[in-house]
Amino acid sequence: MMIVVFFLVSTALLILTRSLLQFLRNSSSNSSSSSKGRVPPGSLGVPVIGDSLNFVKALKRNDPWRFYGEKRAKYGPVFKMSLLGSPVVILPAPAGHKLLFGSEEKLMVNSWPVGFKRLLGPGSLTSLTGEDFKRMKKVFMSFLKPEALQRYVPRVSQLSLKHLEDHWEAYAGEEFAIYPAVKSFIFSVACSSFMSLETEEEQLELEEPFAIWTKGLLQLPVNIPGTLFHKALKRREVIHDLLGRLISKRRQEFLQGRASESSDMLSVMLSYRNEDGKPACTDAEIKDNLLLLLFAAHDTSSSTLTLSLKFLAENPYWRNQVLQENLAISQEKSGQDGYSLEWDDLRGMKVSWRVLQETLRLQPPALSGYREVIQDFEFGDYLIPKGWKACWTVVSHRLPEFFPDPEKFDPSRFEGDGPTPYTYVPFGGGPRMCPGNEYAKMVMLVLLHHLVLRFDWQLADPDEGVTMDPMPMPQNGLNVKLHKRT
Repeated sequence: MMIVVFFLVSTALLILTRSLLQFLRNSSSNSSSSSKGRVPPGSLGVPVIGDSLNFVKALKRNDPWRFYGEKRAKYGPVFKMSLLGSPVVILPAPAGHKLLFGSEEKLMVNSWPVGFKRLLGPGSLTSLTGEDFKRMKKVFMSFLKPEALQRYVPRVSQLSLKHLEDHWEAYAGEEFAIYPAVKSFIFSVACSSFMSLETEEEQLELEEPFAIWTKGLLQLPVNIPGTLFHKALKRREVIHDLLGRLISKRRQEFLQGRASESSDMLSVMLSYRNEDGKPACTDAEIKDNLLLLLFAAHDTSSSTLTLSLKFLAENPYWRNQVLQENLAISQEKSGQDGYSLEWDDLRGMKVSWRVLQETLRLQPPALSGYREVIQDFEFGDYLIPKGWKACWTVVSHRLPEFFPDPEKFDPSRFEGDGPTPYTYVPFGGGPRMCPGNEYAKMVMLVLLHHLVLRFDWQLADPDEGVTMDPMPMPQNGLNVKLHKRT
């Protein structure tokens, strides 16, 4: 027992020492750079810890807006802070966002927390840079671009109908937790779309280790038995073993003529070739990126769709607008029992999409994105030193100069030309913009269409709050009183 305690304490001290050395190096960078120009105002706080604990508390309260807002009010729109042992400069919208999104590998490179990078893997799109990043993004977009996604709409439509019949119908007239049901559906669609895993047994084999893996993403990267990070790394191995078996099976299906090169993301990644005719992806890269896609598709869409249903329950006018829009689409398909939606039907869901856009404004899944500064540069009157982090945030989503009456749920904001460029950034921007945004839009619109036509709902607890862990989610699963439409 004493040996274990000594090992834990020694490891913690090692991490603390490394973080402190990093902090001192960054402080030295701050001092040496000040002779060339003035770094932004702000505070780096307590060494190593910085603002990290206060930021996590703000997430739990679903109040990062106040966290950023207080610093903005004190120091101005450009300020410095410290997160995870690194000095971070917040660059404001729109000018700061434009600079950040347009400076990939010129002034800055993509940056993620160490634990996040280890769990996603070195071959994931988020970890790659330079030509490797461009190569992998081409592979992603060959599957995720709108022209390619069109063929999957009927498939997702049928999955939506089956999901509502199997998981919602029995609760009509009763209390029902929406968030777990939506998460289950989004994961099922991702398994089907990315790997053609169709049965519940196949999906559960992946879902169980995946759930533990996600819990480790923002944990302290201490690989010691008993820690969440250690458990997450072990589940990553389990997931990779499963994906390795799927890759081998799919190759056999190709040889036997039983699989199409475009049937799902796995087939696309196996069959995509570089200009020299060689495979574009290694098996390790395929595993890393299928895991990335599952995470991106599952958590972000589950959060946004669930909270859009919460906002619709709180805003009957917009719920009725969404209902009428989807009734019109349904009536055009009159006589088609259990019809499937097509890509063109989604074009008519303008109000529905604005509702989702407004949800993304008020409760974006990602609050910020970080870049590591690779050479000193100036922004306004300030010098941003090499080695620091530069950060975009969604603070602009709730600034009245960009979104009047910003706390109000008002999808009409997105009519016409919409928001000022670089002020609305739920998917990031530039070459690192989320490549799956069209996929997420398609899946959410399809389920929302079938759901609103079949059910009405009222909040069982109108005071149920939202927490961030790290994405926004209802504190108790969003319990509603579910009613079947007649």
